[in-house]
Amino acid sequence: MYVVEYSPSPFGRGAIHRPGRDEENYRLYVSTILRERQDGQWFAASDDWEHVVGGRLKSLNMAR
Repeated sequence: MYVVEYSPSPFGRGAIHRPGRDEENYRLYVSTILRERQDGQWFAASDDWEHVVGGRLKSLNMAR
């Protein structure tokens, strides 16, 4: 299972966080993928990520 956190932004692209070594979901995350020097960091979401994931989250929030 690939574990990330996503933080949307009202100003454009949100951010994606990969768990770091001392974080709760790290063991689950590294059992699937290990990215040297990228774990525990935040990265700008791609346009595709925003379209697929961001769009679904917006739909879920609007349904509440």
